[in-house]
Amino acid sequence: MKRTNKLLIVFAAISISLALAIPAAAQTWSSAGNMAIARVEHRATFLTDGRVLVTGGFSPSSGNGGYNTMLAEIYDPTTNAWSATGSTVNGRVGHTATRLADGKVLVAGGINGNICANDITTELYNPATDTWSVSGNLPFATYGHTATLLVDGRVLLAGGGNRCGAVFSSAALFDPATGAWSTTGSMTTGREWHSAVRLSDGRVLVAGGEGVSPFPTLSSAEIYDPASGTWSPTGSMATTRCGCSAEFLTLLADGRVLAAAGFSGMANNVVPNGPSTEIYDPSTGVWTASGSMSVGRAGGTLSLLNDGRVLAVGGYDGTTTHSSAELWDPSTGTWSSTASLATARSAHVSRVLADGNVLVVGGTDSAGCPPCLSSAELYSVVITVDIDIKPGIFPNTINPRKKGVIPVALLTTGTFDATTVDSTTVLFGATGTEASPVKFTLKDVDGDADTDMLLHFNTQDTGIQCGDTSALLTGETVSGQAIEASDSVQTVGCK
Repeated sequence: MKRTNKLLIVFAAISISLALAIPAAAQTWSSAGNMAIARVEHRATFLTDGRVLVTGGFSPSSGNGGYNTMLAEIYDPTTNAWSATGSTVNGRVGHTATRLADGKVLVAGGINGNICANDITTELYNPATDTWSVSGNLPFATYGHTATLLVDGRVLLAGGGNRCGAVFSSAALFDPATGAWSTTGSMTTGREWHSAVRLSDGRVLVAGGEGVSPFPTLSSAEIYDPASGTWSPTGSMATTRCGCSAEFLTLLADGRVLAAAGFSGMANNVVPNGPSTEIYDPSTGVWTASGSMSVGRAGGTLSLLNDGRVLAVGGYDGTTTHSSAELWDPSTGTWSSTASLATARSAHVSRVLADGNVLVVGGTDSAGCPPCLSSAELYSVVITVDIDIKPGIFPNTINPRKKGVIPVALLTTGTFDATTVDSTTVLFGATGTEASPVKFTLKDVDGDADTDMLLHFNTQDTGIQCGDTSALLTGETVSGQAIEASDSVQTVGCK
C-alpha cells in the first residue's frame, strides 16, 4: 500500500484565521529574519555556541518535487540573522537531527522523494569547521522516527516507517566513538510519527504515533532502558496522539512529561486533537489529565521555558491555523494566553535559546505547502524580579540634587537566584537604562539565609528627577535571561 505524504494531506484544508510560584514576566514577539528557503517538516538543532542549525524539510523551491532540500542554514541570535552553512549530502524530509555530546549534529534517515525507499544514510555536521561528512549507515532505512541522546553519549533511534505501508518497531544505537550503528531491543509496538523524551533517570519514554496497518493513531507508551537494551510497556495516554512531524511531548522541570496536541484517527484520515493535555509521572507510570489549552494546536510546538512554564505556539484545530500562543503554569496546571505571533503557522519548529527566548521557524500558514513559510519569529521573555532600594529603610528617599550613592539589593527568592545575575549588564535609574553599578557584593541582605546581590549606583548617574515615584533596574543573568525590577522612591531636597 502506497501512502501519500501525511503532513501535506493533514494541512490541505488549513485556513488562516516548579511547584513554586512563577515570577511575573513580560512577553513579546519580534522578527527573527527569514531563511533562504521556506520549509515544513524541517528540523532545528540548538548548537553549543548558542546558534540554531536548520536542516532538510519539504520546500517548494527544492528539486524532486520539493523533497531535495539539502541547503542547511544557521540562525545567529547575536546578529538576529540567517546564513547558509553548506549542504547536506542528501535532501531529507522526516529525518532527525540530534546534537551529540561533542557538539556535532547527527542527521539520520528521512526520505528524499515520493518513493518507497527511505534514506539509510546518516551524516555529521561539525560547527567548528562548518562542514558535513558522511557517517555510518542505519541498520534499517526509516523516516518519521525519533532519535534521543542518551546519558552515555550514544543516540537511540526508534521506529518510523516508509512510504509503502511499513511501520517499524525496530530500534538502533549510534556510537559516536566508532561512528557505527548497532541494533538494540525492538519496541513492543511498531510506531511512526511518535514522540520521545529522555527521562531524568536516563531512560527514554516513547508515546503515541501511528501503528501498523490499518495505521491507527496510538495512545500506548513504552520505556527504553539503556542498561538492559530492552523496552517495557507503561501507562497509556487518555488520548491517541500522532505528531505527524510535530513533537507533542515535553519534559518538565520536575521530571514529569507533558503531552499536548497531536492528531488522532486512522491512516490518512487523521484529524487534529482538541485542547486537552495530560501529564506522565515516571514514578507511577500513570498519565493524569491537566488543564486544557484554549484551542487545539495540532502541528504546533511545545517549549519548556527557563522558569518551568511551557509555551505552546500556533497549530491547527481543524478549521483555523493559529497565531495565538499560551503558557502552562506548573504550579497551577492551567494555561493562560500570551502574546501572539505576527504570522499564524503550523508544522513549524521551535527551540529555546541560551538567553531563554524562543525561536520559531518556518511552517505553513495556509492551504498546505506550497505556500510554506521562510520567516522566523522570536519570543522574548523578561522575568520580573525583586529589588529593595536602600534596603532596611522606608520610604526610599533620594535627593536628586545631591551627590551620593544609592544601594539597591537584588533579592534571591524561591523562584530566582540573584547570584546568577551578570553585574556588568545591570542598569538602574528612572527608566532602567541609566547607571551602571560602581560596585557590588554578594551577601544576605534581607536576613532570609539566601545570598542576595547588593549593588551601588552614583545618584547623579541614575537620571532620577524631582517628582519621580519609582526607579527601575534591568539586566541579564549569566545565561542571558533578561530581568527587570522596580521599587518606589520618594524624592527630597527639591524645593
